[in-house]
Amino acid sequence: MKESSFAFILPFVRSLRCAIQYNESKIPLPAAIQGHEVVLASNKPDKTIQDSISLILRGAWFTTREEAEREAQFYLDILSRSFVRVRMGVSLGERATGLTLISHNLEKPVMSDFNKPIIIEKPGITVFPSIQARGYRGIPLDDFKSAYKAALEAAIKKNRKISDQERMAILMFNGSFFQESPYIRFILLMIGMEALIEQQPLPDNIQAIIERFMKEIDNETSLKDDERESLRSRIGALKKESIRQAGLRMIREKLNQKEYGGMSPDDFFNYCYQLRNKIVHAKELPERGVVGSAASTLEIMLSDLLSIDLLDIGYV
Repeated sequence: MKESSFAFILPFVRSLRCAIQYNESKIPLPAAIQGHEVVLASNKPDKTIQDSISLILRGAWFTTREEAEREAQFYLDILSRSFVRVRMGVSLGERATGLTLISHNLEKPVMSDFNKPIIIEKPGITVFPSIQARGYRGIPLDDFKSAYKAALEAAIKKNRKISDQERMAILMFNGSFFQESPYIRFILLMIGMEALIEQQPLPDNIQAIIERFMKEIDNETSLKDDERESLRSRIGALKKESIRQAGLRMIREKLNQKEYGGMSPDDFFNYCYQLRNKIVHAKELPERGVVGSAASTLEIMLSDLLSIDLLDIGYV
């Protein structure tokens, strides 16, 4: 038996808008491999999960440093999807920059006791903004555990992995929870939506028309080289669906059975896209309350898209 094993600690901060309703300092979580230990804990053992803004994801009993780093990312992905499903905004760090690796004697299970000495092998610092609390939405412990178990099962049995687009969308989703301005919150959520959109090529007959325009540009001698390249780029982009068209297709394919703010999914997406254009391009901002209401519902839609395979756990 080896004398030491490796563990990881991932510190993060939750939004003041939501908290898991649990009056203990740590929540043992299921692990993918027997013998590993995974715990969601308060950063201070004398504070409950519900009362803690700063939390820690801890994993222990990994045989190598490389395994600990790999499993840290694995469980970070599971936790990220769990929080998205229950709509709990957290600041996890764009690339898990707060990751700390520790080594400990196998006879001293540091992950179960904060008072055991640890050896810091890769320190990290997480910096986050602070905003004033105005009450929060409580998330039942059973809902969080259901989301976590569903995400863990999807990762193991279905080899479900988070794409780069999903990581960006989750980053925007989490960031929206730390904004007081409804305008900024709404725009971050729209960026998260657009990060998930994949534009498809238009039919061949339409692309052929666009190609004729591009040939005319190439043959136009009055254009400067930079003007020609700019036009080619702008017109060439027309070969694919617009962001709005692609977004509507994505919404219809994935959320056609749901309703958002009393509207069908595609009607609500259309409404949000028009609102987005007004905020970004118009000289007058839409009413604050209108944007705030749209952001609240858009948060639900983005949560559903990011956890579409977890919708059957029954959380609303």
